[in-house]
Amino acid sequence: MGWLAVILVAIWITLAFTKLHAVVFVTVVLVIGLTLRGLTRYAQKVRPKPSLLRQAIMEQLPEDAMLRPKLLVATAGSAQLADAALQVARERNAALVVCFIRDVALSIGAQARLTLESDPAAQALFAEWLEAGHRHGVPIIPIYDTGNNPTELLAESAAITGAEKVLIGTSRRGSLHQLIKGSFQRRLEILLPPEIPVEVISTDGSLEQAAAPAPAAPASR
Repeated sequence: MGWLAVILVAIWITLAFTKLHAVVFVTVVLVIGLTLRGLTRYAQKVRPKPSLLRQAIMEQLPEDAMLRPKLLVATAGSAQLADAALQVARERNAALVVCFIRDVALSIGAQARLTLESDPAAQALFAEWLEAGHRHGVPIIPIYDTGNNPTELLAESAAITGAEKVLIGTSRRGSLHQLIKGSFQRRLEILLPPEIPVEVISTDGSLEQAAAPAPAAPASR
């Protein structure tokens, strides 16, 4: 194999000196091909092609989606509340903002890697919600974020999107967990402005307004 390589290199050098027009032709082809390849990669980085999920999201949004009333539903990685939340949104002719917050440890590197394109579980979740939204005729506005404080990120998403109401599911945490971390509903209501109520929704579509936070005791003199 080594001697064969030497012979081929010798043949290539001989052709390069004896067939100059062929060398020029190959050089021009390589330069043009590599230049076009580099420009294509640069264009993909500057303006990446949207994924199939993002295309599906844009296609199902009507022109007046952002002008409609908006309800935000907090999902913990499940689509069990899809039919119930979409039924409420359809009755009010509202768009449904589906917010999925990935609870991760405080790590800049981990948060930089986690995106909607790099999170298969989130992609599958939003695909289920889009399918349910198509059945009910309700536009879906997905929001994906990562952080170590999902309650705060959820409140920020509700304020940014102008949601009129936040729908959450019943907590599946145990009493010990709620004793340590506090009630999710109560902490969310404290962060949200008074004009954005929080309502607990069950899979059958029934709504129950979350209890308001207890007033603070007056400071003793």
